[in-house]
Amino acid sequence: MAIGIGRIANSLLSLRSSYEAASKAIWIAEKYAIPDKIVDYRDLGFFRFLATDIATNTEALQFCHDVMGKLIEFDKKHHNDLQATLYMFLEQNCSYINTAKMMHMHVHTVQYRIKKIKKMLFVDLDQMEGRTNLWMALKIYKYFKNPEERGDEFWHER
Repeated sequence: MAIGIGRIANSLLSLRSSYEAASKAIWIAEKYAIPDKIVDYRDLGFFRFLATDIATNTEALQFCHDVMGKLIEFDKKHHNDLQATLYMFLEQNCSYINTAKMMHMHVHTVQYRIKKIKKMLFVDLDQMEGRTNLWMALKIYKYFKNPEERGDEFWHER
């Protein structure tokens, strides 16, 4: 259970907008397992974009497919879960050692997997743009991963 804080309402007209922002903050906190019990909409950063009606946002899906579609298909075919390695690597500020510790792998295994991902996606993880695009695509994919949320059909259409 989370408590959402919306924008400051200076009038009765802006009260509805504040309520909607607070509701979105709660929805995001629950959907993405944000650990905070009190969630301020203004502090959600990128997650605020995911609070829009992303279920009908084909551009978000296309972005995800363009950035990491090859990786998703590879994982489905080979059951390697390279996405989990990539996600943890990005979460650990591109530290091979910390990623290895968090995933209970040898550091060489992580290095091998990241090298494979870089080659597969033609991405430079030393550049902020590459890391940011992948992080955003991973977050979008996580949202669509549940079959009832239309994710799987999209990948098979391409």
